[in-house]
Amino acid sequence: MVGRNTSRIDRSRQESTGVELRAEPPQSRLGPAPEPLPSCFAPPRQTRLLSIRLGVGLARNSTPVDSCRFVPSRGPLSYSSFAYRQSDCYVLGTIIELETLSFCRAFLDFKNDPKGRQYDQMTQAARSGVKNLVEGSERLRTSTADALTLIDVGRASFCELREDFLTWLMDRGEAPWAKDSQEAQAVFGVRLEPANYSADINRELCLHVIGERRKLAVWCQSADCRVRANAILVMITRVLRMYDGLLKSHGEEFRQKGGIRERMTAARVEARRAGDSDAPKCP
Repeated sequence: MVGRNTSRIDRSRQESTGVELRAEPPQSRLGPAPEPLPSCFAPPRQTRLLSIRLGVGLARNSTPVDSCRFVPSRGPLSYSSFAYRQSDCYVLGTIIELETLSFCRAFLDFKNDPKGRQYDQMTQAARSGVKNLVEGSERLRTSTADALTLIDVGRASFCELREDFLTWLMDRGEAPWAKDSQEAQAVFGVRLEPANYSADINRELCLHVIGERRKLAVWCQSADCRVRANAILVMITRVLRMYDGLLKSHGEEFRQKGGIRERMTAARVEARRAGDSDAPKCP
């Protein structure tokens, strides 16, 4: 009824005044759309400098950085993307994960592992050793403390896997190879080639790991489970030393350069100083 009465009043007004009345579009409950901000409200120069140093783009049409490309460090707040993939620690850890999976598939079955608990524990420990290294290395962008914790969790996972292989050997009445034995020294003597990736890092990474894995196939693809277990134990010993060096390196870097908050504060101060230097002087 209200809508009909309103339309009748509008028609009577139009007939009496001769002026055409136009219905106004209904407004949203949130009110009219806000007008664009004038140019004086654009981000100041020091804010733009800080956003560039932090790797945050302010422009809508800016081209994003390819996350799969190896990007060298450009400042105190940036880290190399996927730089950990070039380390022997990651490559050897991935080989251990693959060889552990192959070992469990070959020698664990329904008879000696009816519920699949040992299969699950060993494969998950090997996986955790590598994936925590990945997550911890990526966390270096924002938190050194979280990164060190995750890398240390990965190291502990490889220690757990080491105990599983030791138990496997002891269950068969054997001890692992001696450090000075010919077999252990042969596995220790296998050296990994340095990784050299280009833009297609995912493909080249897989090809590199497969190629390095073949160097250990003499022991890791043996039909004797004891030879495989001993070879993986030697590789675990090697990778644990690498983890120790990695934790020490990141700890020393934290001691010298500080954490991400300290570097963010320093970058902010530097950006403010750069912006103040371009400001006009007061008369």
